[in-house]
Amino acid sequence: MPQGVSLQIDALPAKTYAFLFCTQAGCVSQLGLTTDEIAAMKKGQKITMTIVPVAAPDAPVVLTISLKGFTAGYDEVNKANGN
Repeated sequence: MPQGVSLQIDALPAKTYAFLFCTQAGCVSQLGLTTDEIAAMKKGQKITMTIVPVAAPDAPVVLTISLKGFTAGYDEVNKANGN
């Protein structure tokens, strides 16, 4: 896996994002989600995020993120933004 971040919603294929740039504080990636991916997140249980550090590419960091409450939060943000 190249250095960067990958997101996997439940058992769907993972999508990988390269680092745009890095500073001493850390690295930045820009993630774009499609309407299909947002729909999958609304129906899903978890996201698995894998971060491959620039300084330690052989030691990926894997995070499991619950999607419980995602739909309510997403809808509330859209409502607050007038959507």
